[in-house]
Amino acid sequence: MTHKERRQKLKPLRRQLQQLLRELQQTLEPAFQRTAIVKGNVYDRAYRCQAKHCVCQRGQLHQDVGLTWSAGGRHRFRQVPAGRVVELRRKSRDYLRLRQARAEVTVLSKKITGVLDQIEAVRREEAFHE
Repeated sequence: MTHKERRQKLKPLRRQLQQLLRELQQTLEPAFQRTAIVKGNVYDRAYRCQAKHCVCQRGQLHQDVGLTWSAGGRHRFRQVPAGRVVELRRKSRDYLRLRQARAEVTVLSKKITGVLDQIEAVRREEAFHE
């Protein structure tokens, strides 16, 4: 392969690699946040208790806000105090963003590796021609 042919093949690959690196940089933004995160999901729940004569048995359900998460292979739930709902929603949302970024980094990493493999194939030449 001539130098000119190699350059023509490398140019779009390098452009693609630069684009993937920009995507990677944007994807990693949640990792550079300095605020605390909380594993889990904060949500509103409505439920019936077990008391036979409670108003919830007649349709007026109990309501609260809870945090769920998994630890040690088990699902956990804690009721969130009213004063911490906004804070824990934000922290759990930031946790979710970080986890989504992590998953996307895995996908981008595979794409980057594929482009690097292509660049290597174009640039490589045999040391000895037989």
